[in-house]
Amino acid sequence: MGRSAELERLLVELREGTRPAAAVVQSALTLLDLPSRPRGYASFPGQESAPRPAGSYICPGGRCSRSERRTPGAPLPECALIGEPLMFG
Repeated sequence: MGRSAELERLLVELREGTRPAAAVVQSALTLLDLPSRPRGYASFPGQESAPRPAGSYICPGGRCSRSERRTPGAPLPECALIGEPLMFG
């Protein structure tokens, strides 16, 4: 199976929630021969279960910890993976 087909399979697993997101990301990093060191946002142990800030948009599928602040007049943020608007939570 080529890289494209394998990446597409990983995306399907992530969209359907059949594998944990962290496992899918690790598989993709390994497939693409990229370092597994996180860039940008990385949660601290125990932070994953912390309540999200009030008045923010969150992942509609509950697949990630993305949180966007509500900004008056700004366009509704959209999930790049699922293709749906983030939900207000």
